[in-house]
Amino acid sequence: MSASRKALKHNAFIKNAPKKILLVAVFLPSSLVDIRLKDPLQIYLNRIGGELKIVTANKCEYNDLLWADILIVHRETSLETVGIMSIAQRLGIPVVYDTDDWLAGLPSWSSTYHQTLKQIAIMEQVIATAARVTCTTQCLKEQLLKHTDKIEIVPNIIPKTEKLYDAKSKQFDENCSLIVSSSDTIVLDFLMPVIEKICQLFPKIKVIAIGKIADKFNNITSNLTQYQQCSPQEFSYIIGGIDNAIGLIPLDDSLFSSCKSPVKYYHYTSCGVITVASKVRPYIDYIHSGKDGFLVDNTLDAWSEAITKLISDVSYRTMLLSNAQKTWLEFGCDETAIAGWDKAFHGLPKPFARTKY
Repeated sequence: MSASRKALKHNAFIKNAPKKILLVAVFLPSSLVDIRLKDPLQIYLNRIGGELKIVTANKCEYNDLLWADILIVHRETSLETVGIMSIAQRLGIPVVYDTDDWLAGLPSWSSTYHQTLKQIAIMEQVIATAARVTCTTQCLKEQLLKHTDKIEIVPNIIPKTEKLYDAKSKQFDENCSLIVSSSDTIVLDFLMPVIEKICQLFPKIKVIAIGKIADKFNNITSNLTQYQQCSPQEFSYIIGGIDNAIGLIPLDDSLFSSCKSPVKYYHYTSCGVITVASKVRPYIDYIHSGKDGFLVDNTLDAWSEAITKLISDVSYRTMLLSNAQKTWLEFGCDETAIAGWDKAFHGLPKPFARTKY
């Protein structure tokens, strides 16, 4: 078992940043792993001259653990993962468990509900025994504190690319497109009538549906484009190529949804898309409504009025995007990742002399 942070002596902490990070994931390739860990960790390691190795649990070998300074276990876990952690701990390798969702609170409509339900007991054991637990938001941390006090917040980020979209070149007329995307099942009941109403008010409006929810938009309008689930890079390419785009982020007020991160807001912003989101956590904690995005109650009138205003007011859209870009660059970009992981790794137990079996 891992000791509480308060029980560790000061001389048991490492001061130097880990140069060799081993990440064990459930599935590869994975968009979730790329956004949450691969991309930001690579930014961090590029800064300090380190290396990142990513393997699945069934491909993780003993030599991988001997190589590593730090082991990170991501999100879903298994008995195989517990075995890998046990070996790492015997080798004196600090183990970090990372999650970006409150998996113990998955709603029944989630596409991963049933498979994750079976893993909760194992996940709770992993949380309790890890040297450090990392998560995305304060709300999620509050839930994890029920199991451990060794938690650091590492926000989800969207890295900055060489191309930073100019607000005026992306939002310049009323020929708008509404974008709805999700890599999971989401509740769309209150949003579908909104989109239908907007399509009636603005017959030329385009609707872009991306991900597992794309098929739900069949027959909603003749100006519909659908894309199936895609990588973060493909997603950026798709939405970055759409001018006058308004990204819609519907979200219910469940505890599970409240523990999510605002990474979709950052992703939209990085590609020149302005955002309308439900007035619930996490978005009320990150978006200043009317300044760098738009927050609305989950009603037909509230969503319809917000979208109508944005379509009609080009200069307002330009202002929102410009401010949103500043918010993203300050709170959801490269430096945020570097600072977050640096803080997470600081103070981990010293690796002791490694022994062979």
